[in-house]
Amino acid sequence: ASFGPSAKGIEQANIDAYLFTPRGGKYYTVLNSPVFIKAWHAVFQDGRYRSYDWTFKLDADAVFVPDRVRALLSHHCVEGPEDCRAKYLANFGGDLHGPVEALSRKAMERYAEQEKRCTTEVDYSDKGEDWYLDLCMELLEIPGEEEPSLLSDWHVDQGFPSPCDTMHATFHPFKVWDYYYRCLCES
Repeated sequence: ASFGPSAKGIEQANIDAYLFTPRGGKYYTVLNSPVFIKAWHAVFQDGRYRSYDWTFKLDADAVFVPDRVRALLSHHCVEGPEDCRAKYLANFGGDLHGPVEALSRKAMERYAEQEKRCTTEVDYSDKGEDWYLDLCMELLEIPGEEEPSLLSDWHVDQGFPSPCDTMHATFHPFKVWDYYYRCLCES
């Protein structure tokens, strides 16, 4: 993977993966686990996650409010970032939902050390990347901590997540710029 600067200082990476993903499985979801497995591998190879208390994976159509995330995280590692155990934030009734995924540094370290175990022991052939990651975390005995304020998703909440509220940190999906911008302004 090659990492380099992008627009406004955002880092980007190129991964060797075919990005077209079919739909299938029990819920006829996008079967994108192989793409994200390669993306996580590139993150592990780069190693910058070791310099941060938390690592986030975001969908491009998710509106993300960093200041709210900081406030949420303070409740999940009250012992301080250095003593924060391996964990991820469960944002969907105790499970992991893909628009925003948050892993503590120790969770990232364990995942990086044992990523091969996940790719060989978790059957992801009929699963989307969030389901794969949820099963990987379970396999590696990395617990999830519920955080219902991390994500408002109209697929889950059964309604368009706008007007975007002031209690959630991430809103999804916003595939049209005007709606994305409106949500960002409202939140």
